[in-house]
Amino acid sequence: IEAFTRSVLLLDGEGLHLRAAAALALIAGEFQSDICVRKDGRKVDAKSIVDLLSLAAEPRTEITFEVNGPDSRKAINAVANLVLNGFRADVCNSLQNTLADHS
Repeated sequence: IEAFTRSVLLLDGEGLHLRAAAALALIAGEFQSDICVRKDGRKVDAKSIVDLLSLAAEPRTEITFEVNGPDSRKAINAVANLVLNGFRADVCNSLQNTLADHS
């Protein structure tokens, strides 16, 4: 089991708002690994929309993903790519389709 950490900058104009949090939780939920998000010393479960919203992460805020589990390499890449692409719906759909094809 591998563990990975990666920091990314929230580029979305509204930060980690409801739509972005829902997309992130949806993608994170596709993995067996534990996926956490850290911001300003707080650590929350990336699979929980409520937890993600509690971070109140505004645009241009850095967040750090901490992933630990059997599919951690794929998970860290998927969640980081979602953020780096501004939580776009097409990216979310593409990630879901890719994950479904490999399950």
